[in-house]
Amino acid sequence: MVAWTLADGPLAPGWLVLPLAAVALIATAAHIIVLREAPKGAIPESRRRVRVATGWVILVTIPLTAYGFGIADPGRPGVFMTVWLAVIGLIGSILLLAMLDAANTLRLHRAESRRLRQDLRYIRENRHDADA
Repeated sequence: MVAWTLADGPLAPGWLVLPLAAVALIATAAHIIVLREAPKGAIPESRRRVRVATGWVILVTIPLTAYGFGIADPGRPGVFMTVWLAVIGLIGSILLLAMLDAANTLRLHRAESRRLRQDLRYIRENRHDADA
């Protein structure tokens, strides 16, 4: 019986990892294009900026992750560790951008709720004035 070790080659076969990464890259690039080409006002500008920035970070993360899984050899620990530390750092930055997006969504929601309350107050005041 032959034991498999990390020094035997990449973590996953390249023929599996690389096509999946290509599909993910195409989907992410399409998402960025849709965000950038959306008509003005369809998406709040602050939301568009954060999501486009996140998309660009993801576009860097995907091929590096594919390299880590399908090409990098654990038998070369310096390269292997550098790749995976970079992937972890990029995923951390994606999480930070996601938290920024969530905070921005809360800010936009509060502003919209405030505007709706003002509109409702104005309608109620004018309705009472019309009844008098």
